[in-house]
Amino acid sequence: MAFDLPSFVNLVVSAAISVVLSWLIAHWYYRKSGPVERMLKEIKSVLPSYFHPVIYPQFYSSDIMTVSPDQPFPNDPDTPHIECVTFSKKVIVDGDRVDVLLKVRDTGRNLENPSGISVRDHLERELAVKSIGLGFAAITLRAKLDAKDPLTKLTVTLTDTAGKRNTQSIPFLVHSR
Repeated sequence: MAFDLPSFVNLVVSAAISVVLSWLIAHWYYRKSGPVERMLKEIKSVLPSYFHPVIYPQFYSSDIMTVSPDQPFPNDPDTPHIECVTFSKKVIVDGDRVDVLLKVRDTGRNLENPSGISVRDHLERELAVKSIGLGFAAITLRAKLDAKDPLTKLTVTLTDTAGKRNTQSIPFLVHSR
């Protein structure tokens, strides 16, 4: 096989063009967003939150109660945790049906909602969790007064796909009829 100069030059030129085109495409694809792109991204992330009160008005009335978990936030921000809990009623009476909104946070964004969220009431009954987006999950519970202690709790266990687990208690008071 003889050395063919035109074929070799063609090979080198083709390789150089391929390298330049690959670099340009990668540079364009991974470029930092400019002010317009950042603004559009911010609008896209905030816009759905404006519709949240319209879709779920029971959590935005004047008759709600917001509670923080008993435990402090975890030191590792990638550990999933509950920021706050909103009950659809300020005064919860024995036998009431209460909607509960959980504000969930996981900076690693690897908490699967609702499969990574487990909620149990003070009677150890597992409650169905419904994902409502934007870092929120909802449950519905039937309040049951405990004869020993009217201060009851929800126990929320969050497990992300990386195996990080966090269990938090949410206290609330159930009044007798």
